[in-house]
Amino acid sequence: MWAGGTVWFVSDRDGTLNLYRFDARQGTVQQKTDYHDWDVRWASSDGISKIVYEVAGELKCYDTATDSEKPLAIHVPTDAIDARPTRVDAGKNLEFFELAPGGKRALFVARGDIWTVPVENGVARNLTRTSGVHERGAVWSKDGKRIAFISDETGEDQVWCFDQFGENKTQITDSMTSMLNDLVWSGDSTKLAVRDAKNDLYALVEKKPDKGGASNFEKVLVAHNTSGIEFSAVWSPDGRYLAYNTQNGVDYSAVYVWDAETRENHRVTDPLFDHSSPAWSPDGDILYFLGTREFYPQISQIEWNFAGNRMIGIFGVTLRPDVKPPTAPESDEAEIADDDKDEAKAKENAKDDGEDEKKDAEKETKPIDFDGLAERVFRIDVESGNYTHLAAADGYLFWQSSAAPFYGRDEEAPGKVMVYDLKNKKEECYGEEIAVFTLS
Repeated sequence: MWAGGTVWFVSDRDGTLNLYRFDARQGTVQQKTDYHDWDVRWASSDGISKIVYEVAGELKCYDTATDSEKPLAIHVPTDAIDARPTRVDAGKNLEFFELAPGGKRALFVARGDIWTVPVENGVARNLTRTSGVHERGAVWSKDGKRIAFISDETGEDQVWCFDQFGENKTQITDSMTSMLNDLVWSGDSTKLAVRDAKNDLYALVEKKPDKGGASNFEKVLVAHNTSGIEFSAVWSPDGRYLAYNTQNGVDYSAVYVWDAETRENHRVTDPLFDHSSPAWSPDGDILYFLGTREFYPQISQIEWNFAGNRMIGIFGVTLRPDVKPPTAPESDEAEIADDDKDEAKAKENAKDDGEDEKKDAEKETKPIDFDGLAERVFRIDVESGNYTHLAAADGYLFWQSSAAPFYGRDEEAPGKVMVYDLKNKKEECYGEEIAVFTLS
């Protein structure tokens, strides 16, 4: 561009775009700006003495006559209608929801505030009431005592918590440097997991002082995901293990388990198939997951091309060799004669007492036997489909099912939530046109 009788241009010859001046008479080039972090962009001259450009989101003007630079203050007159104080129906602006333990109250995030709403009796409570601060991703601890959430109150997303009435507010993290998502409590209510925008998965482990006082949380890096997919992290019921899915280096997603005691990661699923959405059984004996293992492609009506559809099945793995999978075949046995029933019953009661003692000993924590996991994988007897968001309850599995997606038109059928009865081995539709669900 021409200004002040000389030629001006932008160049990145020093690694960053800066403004330069070329003196045609002397054949020399001079660098006029010295930016290292941000580029000089969209430079334009009035042809006389002024050059305007953008740097770091700000407009600046360079005066060629005085060799000086100054920022331009831009003022756009407006009535600022959207910025005026007004009343808004928060119920139409929901961002997130979850059920309290026991299901008597629901937790909602709406317009940057956190609310709890009774299912039957009581009133809705706004726990935050913080205009200008965005709270989100709120989750209720499994013991019902605390609610953890993400807030940008300090200028950067950090994890906070308070009780169910919004009192006793505590900051859990202070060193996060990017946007946070997918906050989840552990089964023992002493740990949290959270994902940041850098695709790092962290565990926040509560440390309680020996002599009482306020506890603090240790931040532990669990995994880094280079693909950008969600971790779908979920804690085991006893709070020792964290299951998540991430890519394993060959463009396939695998389910991993992180041990909070040893701080080690273990791959649970086959590396040659896509696996995701881990879900623990309530007793912690089985880890369920979704797996893309069915390949019967659709054929295009235009060209001889394949389209993948209904490829995902539901699988599980028993976490110890002595755990019986719910898909194990049943066996009818001959009835015992009356004379032998009492003796058999006594033996059975003794066996049950021994098992009860064993269960009580393992009640606090159930260590996983990682040896031979691949040999203990089983499949739930449902046809493959387009499945997401697997969840496990006592005796049941829930998941979302959808039809094949299309470009330019809606799916053939609305999405629905399916339920599988593990005892009766029966699959049913729980509800249709459901976009998302959660379990208490």
